[in-house]
Amino acid sequence: MITKEPENHTKKCSKCGSEKPLTEFYKNKRSKDNTTSHCKTCMNAYQNAYRQSEKGKAYHKAYNQSEKHKAYKKAYRQSEKGKAYPQSEKRKAYLKTYRQSEKCKAYMKAYYQRRKGKTTVKELDAA
Repeated sequence: MITKEPENHTKKCSKCGSEKPLTEFYKNKRSKDNTTSHCKTCMNAYQNAYRQSEKGKAYHKAYNQSEKHKAYKKAYRQSEKGKAYPQSEKRKAYLKTYRQSEKCKAYMKAYYQRRKGKTTVKELDAA
């Protein structure tokens, strides 16, 4: 069988400049060779940096609170695909009783006391 993209072909990443096989690039139908210009490693690093930035956090917070997203989630939960992964009634009953138990309340009280006054991730990790 003849494939469009043989595995021995390589491409140079426009971000890091390293030569990598085509399997190390995401697919992009709009480009000439059907792959992105940045390798997967560089794309993941860029996306992670954006998600951690204030701009990225603000965007995702606004999107998650939007009516468009809420309508999408509601439609998904009502679809066949969304109904394929519901919590069982037995699990829901267990969680309801557990959250009202003294064991859970004591755990949550201790959890909040440990984190009281700590604001950065480094402080939380150090504790």
